[in-house]
Amino acid sequence: MRRENVDYMKIRKNLQDTLKNLLDEKLKEKETLISSTRFEIKNKVNADKVLKKVDLKWKEEYYLLRKKWSYYIFASLAWTILFQFFLTWFLIYWVTHSIFPFSDVYNLFFLIVWENFAQIIWLSYVIVRFLFSPEK
Repeated sequence: MRRENVDYMKIRKNLQDTLKNLLDEKLKEKETLISSTRFEIKNKVNADKVLKKVDLKWKEEYYLLRKKWSYYIFASLAWTILFQFFLTWFLIYWVTHSIFPFSDVYNLFFLIVWENFAQIIWLSYVIVRFLFSPEK
């Protein structure tokens, strides 16, 4: 009887040690999983912050570039209109002072007016289509 009791105690102790070791391993796995998950979440949050900053910086640069190009387009449109105005004035001066006689002067003036109109419409189309197009 004594022998059976000793065997039972050894088996019980071995079983307790094994269960304790299994529980320790399970806790270590759980801690490792929690630690790696925290690390991944922290990295994801940091990555999201960085992506938001990059997106904000990109939008700022995009709108600054649009503003810059708006000034260039305005200047080129103003230059085109002024050039056409002075060209028309110069041609009128030539014709009225008989410096350079035109036989079809009225057709020339209509051609200049329609050419100006076509330039303004085309530049407006280019501006609206490419500079102020919606974001994709």
